[in-house]
Amino acid sequence: MKKQTSSAAETCNKGRQFIDFTGKTIYAGIDTHKKDWQVARVYDGICLGNHRMPAGSEGLIKHLTDCYPGAHSECEYESGDGASGLSGN
Repeated sequence: MKKQTSSAAETCNKGRQFIDFTGKTIYAGIDTHKKDWQVARVYDGICLGNHRMPAGSEGLIKHLTDCYPGAHSECEYESGDGASGLSGN
């Protein structure tokens, strides 16, 4: 089993990039609610983090592109009576 690490420690430290995510895929699982979303991010079987954010795709896209520059994002969300997939980046 892979060791779980913090996304802050792995990806950003005072603006310095430690892991090159160029060409890699970050998977985001989103639990949607009217006012906010719970978002978990996974790469290569490792949970990079889980956080709550205001509902809205613009904020999620900004977060993913800022923290994982060059990465491709695959998003899955649960909403209402079913699940649907989103593809970004």
